[in-house]
Amino acid sequence: MTLKSIVSTLVLLTSLFALTACGSAESTVQSLPSPSVSTEVSIENAPAPEPTEAPTVEYIPTEVIPEEPLAARYNNSFILLEDYEREVLRTEAGMIMNGNDPATQGNYQAAVLEDMIIKGLITDAALAQGYEVTDAELEDAYQHGIEARGSQEAFDEWLELSIHTPEEWRKELYVRLLAAKIHSDVVGSVPKAAPQINARHILVKTREEAIDLIAQLEGGADFATLAEEYSLDQSTKLNGGDLGWFPRGTLTVEDLELAAFSLAPGERSDPVSTSLGYHVLEQLAFEEDREVSDEAALVLQQAALETWIDSLKAQSIVDRYVP
Repeated sequence: MTLKSIVSTLVLLTSLFALTACGSAESTVQSLPSPSVSTEVSIENAPAPEPTEAPTVEYIPTEVIPEEPLAARYNNSFILLEDYEREVLRTEAGMIMNGNDPATQGNYQAAVLEDMIIKGLITDAALAQGYEVTDAELEDAYQHGIEARGSQEAFDEWLELSIHTPEEWRKELYVRLLAAKIHSDVVGSVPKAAPQINARHILVKTREEAIDLIAQLEGGADFATLAEEYSLDQSTKLNGGDLGWFPRGTLTVEDLELAAFSLAPGERSDPVSTSLGYHVLEQLAFEEDREVSDEAALVLQQAALETWIDSLKAQSIVDRYVP
């Protein structure tokens, strides 16, 4: 319910684009842990970005089509079947290393292909906007991986386990470094301050329970005491149902957020129905320009990334040639 309860999920989503400082950059499907690679771009020190929109990509029919079998085509780029199959093998190896049987993991092959397509779209967008990765940057990242493993021998063993040749790993690093560079511009538009409210709630199973609680509150009962006794939200009940300060777009339950922002300070709602049950909701305070917390900023930045990726996909033509 609270921001803290979703931060770990958002970190995993962000890692799809290889934007974390540690550089493990696991994909949306399970994979072997990779050497530590520093691909962090400082948002604080980045120049003020121009509004970043996904470029419109012209789909140009071309006769220059690889002779090798294809797994997919996105705009004017291709994913070779051989590359896709090796990525599937890497994913399966990661599953086995984590104690999972690939046969029980559903259609992970489709997730692998989608991951490759998205990475390709990000790479093309970064290049189209003039981002570059120098040979020195690439070599530094490669050497950083060797140092993180402790020796060249240990690094070579990791390459073999992860089904990477040195050339394949350099190509992967190139993609990650490009993604890291465009990351700061994509999230740079997220404001440092925003309108925010402080609210609290009590979550119960039925509407009748919520109506009864509202009657008790109107009779002078203490909200925090009732929350501690009756609320089903384990993450907030012990602090009186307090949801903390939050801007729009950061609560995990959208209907609850909409209801909270529809109230005035000191106002209490009728029972609010959501997928979790029924909420007795009260807005405590409102500030027009309050600094966004680190947790809320992470949520908003992730939303900006997802919106940008969605716009890339919407403006692209993708053909998939494998199930």
